[in-house]
Amino acid sequence: MASTKTNLPAWLLLSKDDITRSVEWKDLTSELFDAVQHQLTENHVSYFSDLTDSEKVMFLDRAGKLVRDSSSYQKLMATVSETLDRNLNEEVTQTIIDASNTRTKAELLLQESSKASISLLQRWPDLKTKLFACLNRPLPTELRRAVWNWFLANPIVRKEYLEKLSRNKQDTVSRHDAAIGQKCKAFLSSESSHFRLESYPALLNIMKTSISYRDVKVSSTSTIVDTDFLLAIPFVKVMVADTHVQLINAEEIASFVEVYFTFLDSRPSLMKDSKSKEFLLAQKQFGSKMADYLNSKDQQLALTLQRIFSHDQTTQLAESLAAIMRSYARCMFVGFLSLDVVCYIWDQYILSMKLPSFNCIATFSAVMLLLLRDEILVCRNTKEIEEVLLAGSKKLTIRDFQRVIDHHFMADWQRLVTEEVHGSDLPLVDPVATVGRSAHPWSGWFRGQPPTRQRVEDRRQTREEREQERRRQLMEHRREEARKKQEQKEEMRRREQEMRQEFQAQKKREKEGIVALEKELKRERQERSSVEKKKDEEIARLQVELARLKRVTPVTSPAIRSSGAPSVKEPTPVNPSPRLSRASRQQVEDMVRSLLGATLHSLDLVAHGSEEQRTNLDIITKDALQTNSDQYKEAERELFGRELNTDDWDRMDEEERSENTRKLMTRLKEMRDESRLNAT
Repeated sequence: MASTKTNLPAWLLLSKDDITRSVEWKDLTSELFDAVQHQLTENHVSYFSDLTDSEKVMFLDRAGKLVRDSSSYQKLMATVSETLDRNLNEEVTQTIIDASNTRTKAELLLQESSKASISLLQRWPDLKTKLFACLNRPLPTELRRAVWNWFLANPIVRKEYLEKLSRNKQDTVSRHDAAIGQKCKAFLSSESSHFRLESYPALLNIMKTSISYRDVKVSSTSTIVDTDFLLAIPFVKVMVADTHVQLINAEEIASFVEVYFTFLDSRPSLMKDSKSKEFLLAQKQFGSKMADYLNSKDQQLALTLQRIFSHDQTTQLAESLAAIMRSYARCMFVGFLSLDVVCYIWDQYILSMKLPSFNCIATFSAVMLLLLRDEILVCRNTKEIEEVLLAGSKKLTIRDFQRVIDHHFMADWQRLVTEEVHGSDLPLVDPVATVGRSAHPWSGWFRGQPPTRQRVEDRRQTREEREQERRRQLMEHRREEARKKQEQKEEMRRREQEMRQEFQAQKKREKEGIVALEKELKRERQERSSVEKKKDEEIARLQVELARLKRVTPVTSPAIRSSGAPSVKEPTPVNPSPRLSRASRQQVEDMVRSLLGATLHSLDLVAHGSEEQRTNLDIITKDALQTNSDQYKEAERELFGRELNTDDWDRMDEEERSENTRKLMTRLKEMRDESRLNAT
């Protein structure tokens, strides 16, 4: 695994700082945080830290997919593209004005982009799947060398070579070393436009050393053939020639041996000279794939080839195609196509090494036939087709292959990659076709004219002015940050003062309300006492009246006797005291009972109001309690993402509990003010 301390280019670090300070970044991170918080709430998880590492990754992936279609994501991508464009262009511009520079702006842009990509992939190797975005594109020189090293790495091969070299150098040299050197020189001379052996003798040395060691390794089972020499040529170009190495050391040879041997050992059976069942099966599948491609992409060409092959006593199109293209597939087009085109094809093959369903060799073989279709259509036999392929292949360019791949095969490649990487969302668009579509090209690459060369004094003055401007901008930036911090502090103090004043006013209103309620309670008590006093007086009066009615005074009637006769005094009869009639007593009791009932009803009405008033008061009280409860829960969800329980408050320390309580009360007050404004 690469070290996490990989140095990133300065312009990339500057771009990172610019992006993380942008408003678009803050908006997207806020939206991403809300998405994660929503998932935590849905899954009844209190804190993100409670999740395992795999669960954290899953939650973040889900949240990322949720925000990927949002406008915030699109705005951030536009900001990222613009920022990278600006900073990379400024970096390249500074290099162009250097008098020692000999490269074009396009070369510098590719070089800086490659360095940045390599640094990022070394720091985060898991992102290598993003290299599928480079499908159907030739990789820049530095990125190509890094990618080939990554995908063809085999530390065991490297270690074994270095151990043998340290013990005895002769153990790595073949008995046929001189003959191998002559062959290497002959093969490299055939590509004279790419290899200048008189200027770079290291090219021949490293190729001869590697193949000589290869002969030592396989001498017991097989021998070195011309294909082994041909397959070494692209590695010589990428690993040695493009780096302009003058002197080589053991480590560089070991790196070359590592990728070269890994490639030879991992190549498909089709590229190996053998009569084994695996080779015959691979050749049959190779021909079938080409036949399928031609039948589906160009029916006329397929029928023409079928007719030509039938004249030569061959009836199967697949077998004939496999036979005629076998030489090209065995060396993967080295020696037949130009070396630049070969490296472009090898880029696609190495990127898709772990995706056998790509059928890279069969695909490019079919593309070569499609590119030479006009010449093939006029051929009359197999020999003429072979001559057309041999003569026309050297004229084909990378752009020719890209055009056919993009038209006929790119959609299938995208589908295959998506299936192989389990549906990951990869940016599989052909960069050739992005102009005019949803992805806009960077403008800094071609905007304006390159700066003219300057004298040393002018460059020094420009550098000093640029340094002064940078310092001035830095000071302005610091002053702006200090001003913003001061404004934030003042705003916080102002809000605290307003909250304190509002709290005092609220407290005063509450006290006044309490005093008013106490006065009202006192008044009601006085009224109730007065009513009860009157009731007691009325009851006492009625009791007195009742007692009076029960008492009745007796009435006497003296007897008048005759005056003539002597009278004999008789005892005066005593009449019993008359009693109150039953009807009068019942009437008095009913009157007293009615009076008492009316009095109690009056007292209840004064104390509690009417039945309708009590019902309305109960309803209003319940609604107020429910509204307060709902607002409290809603404020908790807004501030903390969920409703807190007693255990959550108990787990907080005193300072955190006070701060959260203050936030909660502030939010409740804002919600009540909003409700009051809406009501008015």
